[in-house]
Amino acid sequence: MKNNTLLKIGTSAAVLGLLTNQACKEKEDKVTPIDLIIGDWKIIDIDGKNAIEEADDHFYFLSMEFMTGGSVEWCYNYQYPLNPNDNNEECYQNVTWEWLSVEDSILMLISEGDTSTVTVDFPTSDLMSWEGIEGDRVLHDNSYKLERID
Repeated sequence: MKNNTLLKIGTSAAVLGLLTNQACKEKEDKVTPIDLIIGDWKIIDIDGKNAIEEADDHFYFLSMEFMTGGSVEWCYNYQYPLNPNDNNEECYQNVTWEWLSVEDSILMLISEGDTSTVTVDFPTSDLMSWEGIEGDRVLHDNSYKLERID
């Protein structure tokens, strides 16, 4: 009887340990919007329209790098397929970002006193989209789709 009781206690402790270990592992593996937003993104769609502008000899696109600490670098990237040595980019660092609500994926972008508040969605870890909630002083458009480029 004593051995049977010890066996039950030992089995219960082992099961509890496995469940706790699995719960901790799932918690560690969970990726948050904070983790996903950091990196380089290319804007591929603005208000349902292709955001990559093409000209006769080149094309350009906007990219954003979200950095830890709340900075954003905006860049205009010019690509010349026939003359790759002419490729260049113009970058600006006058934008910051902060999460207003990580749970609701609400992000605020701030530039020179102007703000835009957006809801952010990550259909995959390589795609991000957002819809404007209020303010349009930073973004000037309501809907963006971005693709990870790093």
